[in-house]
Amino acid sequence: MSKEQRERRLFKRARDRRIAQHCLLAVVCFGGGWWLWEMSWEVKYVAMVLGLVGVGFGVAAFWKWVSDVGEDEALRRWVDGPGVCGKCGYDVRACEDGRCSECGWVWPKGEVRLMREDVWDWRMGWRIDYLECEGKWLRVMLGVWLLLTVVMGVCGGLLLGRPFDLVGFATLFVLLATVTPWMNTGLNVVRIWQYMRRSEAGERELGGSCREREM
Repeated sequence: MSKEQRERRLFKRARDRRIAQHCLLAVVCFGGGWWLWEMSWEVKYVAMVLGLVGVGFGVAAFWKWVSDVGEDEALRRWVDGPGVCGKCGYDVRACEDGRCSECGWVWPKGEVRLMREDVWDWRMGWRIDYLECEGKWLRVMLGVWLLLTVVMGVCGGLLLGRPFDLVGFATLFVLLATVTPWMNTGLNVVRIWQYMRRSEAGERELGGSCREREM
């Protein structure tokens, strides 16, 4: 097997692995929601949330399966493996025009700055060094945090004043499983907000220095 075929197989294997992970999460969430729905009407709200999350993972898996490699993923592949096309995995070291002869993808010139894949893991570092589309990520993280807050509130309300039976155990399990992502999402909201403040301060300083040079 040639190196070009190995690179293409590695790219396809990584893409298939991500699709399989989304499918597994969809089955787990949807199956857990279905199980809670059949147990008791008191946990139907939690079951509905889990079902919607499972549907979301399923839609994401289907979208990854039918869609082509995005520009961000192609750039990341190019940075991780220079000399290999980020779109199709073709060896482009012999191409001198800056374009892949197989799929036509144009690779970037010079340094490429990309958002780290572990940027949301606050344990890797409290300060976010670089973030793309920070306004969009702030809205997404805030929305997820509010949704998790609602789920925790519903679970806490269901646990009050009821015996600790099988339904109570399932509700407690959902509540405990939601605590960690709720805390992590809330911390990331604060980190994004601090990053946006630093970016605005840097833009103001840059604008002030440019005006001083003009004067």
